[in-house]
Amino acid sequence: MIARKCTEKDLQAALRAINKPFGIYGRNYRKNIIWNRAPEKCGAGFRFTLRVNSSKGPGAKTGWNGRRTVSACWHVHGHFFDALFRICPAAIIRAGDQKITKEAGNWQDRNIGSDFQPLMYSESCECN
Repeated sequence: MIARKCTEKDLQAALRAINKPFGIYGRNYRKNIIWNRAPEKCGAGFRFTLRVNSSKGPGAKTGWNGRRTVSACWHVHGHFFDALFRICPAAIIRAGDQKITKEAGNWQDRNIGSDFQPLMYSESCECN
């Protein structure tokens, strides 16, 4: 992902916000959310990715086979973006071809399975 119109300090603050016990929206990720790729300067923005420290902890994505992975789930990303937009309302996130702003794009669900075995991104974890 690439974040623009924000600072590295803003990204660090958003990560701290979602890791606070019962911080953002009452979720408790128990300090399990970390950088997979720490923010690094990329043109006019910062490239970064999120993951979990332990696949057994909260916020871990579940693979197609039911095994938990260290990838951060859909809910983690949504809460991270919400936290970032609270800190820096002008921020813009680019995730692939998707543009996410404070006004639109966050919490967009999609099928990450197949037509034969659909799996919505929001259902690929144990957050529900």
